[in-house]
Amino acid sequence: MEEKIKILILEDLPSDAELAEREIKVVLNNYKTLFTDTEQGFIEALENFKPDLIISDYMLPAFNGMKALQITRKKEEFIPFIILTGSMNEETAVECLKAGADDYVIKEHIQRLGPAVLSALDKKKIRQERRQAEEALKESEEKYRKIFENVQDVFYQVDNEGNIIEISPSIKRYSGYTREELIGTPVMRVYHNPTERAFLKTELEKKGEVVDFEISLKTKTQQLIYASLNAHILYDENKEPAGVEGSLRDITERKQAEEALRESEMKFRNLAESTLIGIGMYQNDYWIYANPAAEQITGYTFDELKQMKFWEFVAPEYVDLIKERGKERQKGKPAPSGYEFKIITKQGKEKWVLLKGNTTKLKGGKAGLISVLDIT
Repeated sequence: MEEKIKILILEDLPSDAELAEREIKVVLNNYKTLFTDTEQGFIEALENFKPDLIISDYMLPAFNGMKALQITRKKEEFIPFIILTGSMNEETAVECLKAGADDYVIKEHIQRLGPAVLSALDKKKIRQERRQAEEALKESEEKYRKIFENVQDVFYQVDNEGNIIEISPSIKRYSGYTREELIGTPVMRVYHNPTERAFLKTELEKKGEVVDFEISLKTKTQQLIYASLNAHILYDENKEPAGVEGSLRDITERKQAEEALRESEMKFRNLAESTLIGIGMYQNDYWIYANPAAEQITGYTFDELKQMKFWEFVAPEYVDLIKERGKERQKGKPAPSGYEFKIITKQGKEKWVLLKGNTTKLKGGKAGLISVLDIT
């Protein structure tokens, strides 16, 4: 059931109060009224009755409409307030409206009260809806502001002249620059390598967007950092290029790890290729790596070994042993510290070798890792 509209009437003359209610009845069906003529009664009614609309006489014996209006606005800005008075000049009417009254009605024209009530209630509804919309917008903005500030990626916009027009606060974590320090400055300020910027522009002009484009940047203290960048061209209402928008992610740690891995791989490759011990690796029974010493011991080049299964140059009487040992290593079983067997080189020569083996993990799964020493 729809709640009744509560109307508080501040009036010291019962006859005028009755006339006011008669006009209200013309335009409203579902309502209830409360009458008072004192300041204390008015304050209590605001607190307990909680009116949806107030109609107040302008002048009462010990109270007045302007003071009632001031009390009302301090408590609730959206309660519609109509001044009802016996007479009012233009100057006083303007004063009332400036103080926050929604309307004023002269008692000689009491028939205006009904339309004034409807208009005031409509204004209240509009004001409440606007406030709800503003609060929802504020809440939404606050929510996305927090996301904007706390997200790990950096979001940015650059205009056609190459100036930063927006960038998320997360840039400070990576570069040391605050958002305010960068907005309005050339994007080249943070590029380490101008060539990368030129290449990025070329790619954007050709494709309209780039994905996972790696760039190097410099921090506020001129340190080198790396980022993976996604970007696309922005267009204005005339479908003309208006700048670039995108995101970037700090990949400095990954790049440093990759560089360390490359250095490690290079170091161990140099060791493997300079040693006299044959080193090889196989996966799914086929050789995937052999160092120069392994080529020298077997007589086969690495290109030839890649076409062979790992036991094909083993002397026939040792093939089953080698296969079994290989299966044990793939299953993770402890391998013997080393065992001796014969191989047949490409040239048909028999050689005795000492083999040690283990397993290692690669992207494609487990792989066998062996070292072979010629003990002929």
